[in-house]
Amino acid sequence: MAQKFRFRNLFAKSHTKWEDIQPLGGATDGYIIAGNSKFIAFPLQGGMGSTLGVLSYKQSGRVKQISQIRAHTSHITDFKFLPYQENTVATASQDATIKFWHIDDDNSKDIDTPLTTLSGHALKINLIAPHNSAKGILASASYDKTIKVWNTEESKDVLTINQGSNYALCLEWSHDGSILGSTWNDKQVRIIDPRQQTFVKEFGAHQSTRAQKMAFLGNTSYFVTTGFDQVQKRQLFLWDIRNTSSNIKVEGCSQAQGVLHPYYDSDLGILYLNGKGEGLVRLFEYQNGTLTTHQNDVMVTDTTKGYGFLPKYAVDTHQNEVCRLVKLCSKYAEAVSIIYPRRSQDFQEDLYPDCSIDFSLTAQQWLEGQNAQPKVAAMKDLKLSNHTHHSKPATTTHNQTLSHQVHHTTTTTNVTQPQRKSSNTQTSHTTHHVKTEAKVEAISEKENSHPNNQQDVEHQQLQKAIEENKDYLAKNENLKSDLAQKDAEITELKSQVEYLHLQVQERIQNEQSVSVLTQEVEQLKQNLVQSETQNTELKEQLQAQTVTFQQEKELLNLQIQEFKQKYQDCIQLVQTLSQQEVSLEGLEHDQLLQSLRSLAEKGEQNSQL
Repeated sequence: MAQKFRFRNLFAKSHTKWEDIQPLGGATDGYIIAGNSKFIAFPLQGGMGSTLGVLSYKQSGRVKQISQIRAHTSHITDFKFLPYQENTVATASQDATIKFWHIDDDNSKDIDTPLTTLSGHALKINLIAPHNSAKGILASASYDKTIKVWNTEESKDVLTINQGSNYALCLEWSHDGSILGSTWNDKQVRIIDPRQQTFVKEFGAHQSTRAQKMAFLGNTSYFVTTGFDQVQKRQLFLWDIRNTSSNIKVEGCSQAQGVLHPYYDSDLGILYLNGKGEGLVRLFEYQNGTLTTHQNDVMVTDTTKGYGFLPKYAVDTHQNEVCRLVKLCSKYAEAVSIIYPRRSQDFQEDLYPDCSIDFSLTAQQWLEGQNAQPKVAAMKDLKLSNHTHHSKPATTTHNQTLSHQVHHTTTTTNVTQPQRKSSNTQTSHTTHHVKTEAKVEAISEKENSHPNNQQDVEHQQLQKAIEENKDYLAKNENLKSDLAQKDAEITELKSQVEYLHLQVQERIQNEQSVSVLTQEVEQLKQNLVQSETQNTELKEQLQAQTVTFQQEKELLNLQIQEFKQKYQDCIQLVQTLSQQEVSLEGLEHDQLLQSLRSLAEKGEQNSQL
């Protein structure tokens, strides 16, 4: 049976924009932008990555000056606004320290002095994770192959988990903060019991060596991981922590190259996936152990350096905003609202269940073994005006709007006022105003001048006018909703066209590269054939020379044998002559000796050869 989606037609809408900024961006294991209901923060280009820029919602538009937190002596690797403490941000750095900073509400000055500094790691810190429900507890991961848990109120590390040979690429607390989830550079996922300082689960998830990310799905036993397979295709897996021997592969990931960062809205059961360099946020709905691809993704326009998600209490309930995120681009940052279109202006109970608003444990209580969900409050009762900036005022009901319009019309609209007459005289009124408000005003004036026996008729006319105005307002709201949906569809189509255009360009470049490589391969093949031909010719020449050499060698051996034999004969002749002491006189004798000596010398030389 096909999964029924609870939240259809979600669309993105720009909420606040900050222009003319110079963010650093760059590659980190954490996020490169963060935000809450008061501020956004991102590393600045001018500070070589060691300075954090902070902007408030009041500074939207063209930014003239950015407040700076001069945080570290080296590159900032991760930073987070602390949960429920909107004026405090934590930063981690390559200088192996973690620092906490206080931001004033007016955000009017640069900051040089931290609230506190945590030191204890031997190498750079690449990840930090504040606890969801225990105040003062924070986890960190470092390239020194350890994970530490800190009591920030006492500025000391209280727990250390040593992996030994690898470092973490993602670090997430479970919803109640009892365990830590982590992914590592050896392609393993490790579930950690930090208070026991042990790994309770270790298993492989994705085959690629590229970074993997994970997120717990609220107060359930399920979590997700994102990564790549062996051919670098994106993957999304759903896991049950009670049995990690198998997973459920979820379809719906695009084949872009950026690492997917998961963010889970535990209130609505919506999983958001976003990647660097993309203008698309993918949606999945979780229900009863099943994760289903949403019927439509949300287009947020323009490719981005990264995203950050705001806490739920920061959304504007009057606009049916279910999520707010901030995105960082090359020259601007933008807060984007994800809206669920509904015609009703009443508070939507199903969209806004109770949300987390505060810690429920102290650091010492958690260290002693207690677990608890964060404190929650009804969204309807929260004073969101104190949390949400630049939100529109509450929309009045139809009757209130009509009443306001009638009052406004009696003071500003030029309407012919009827004359009062006696009860025996009928009053005739003729009005040709198009606006319903003017009609209602005229009818209201009639109620004060007509006799009682006509009040019912005029009251019916008033009610009819009210109903007509309600219909008009309802149609207007329908049109607004339809227009918003169409705008979202157009934006989605534009983004899809842009994405397809990029894919086409990439494919063209790949085809050109393949063509060049093909030509190079063909040239190499030709060179190889030529080399093989030359080698064959050289082999044939070598074989021929070898045969000739063998023949010459055999001939030389025969000559040597002949010379040896003659030499032996000469030696024997000399010995014979010596024994007989034959005396040869005259020239013939000298010639004979010379011939014998010459023959002996040649025989000796041939013997040596």
